[in-house]
Amino acid sequence: MSEDRTIIESQRPSHLPLDLQAEVNLPTDRYSMLYRKWLKKQGVTFGCI
Repeated sequence: MSEDRTIIESQRPSHLPLDLQAEVNLPTDRYSMLYRKWLKKQGVTFGCI
């Protein structure tokens, strides 16, 4: 995990849009999509990475 930290922390945007239409999603993004839907149900308006 430590070897990926630099790459992950340098990614932009640093905030995760919860609108699934804001980005192109692939089948491999399934868990990310489920997580975003869950955040939205919790009342979160913008997630974090």
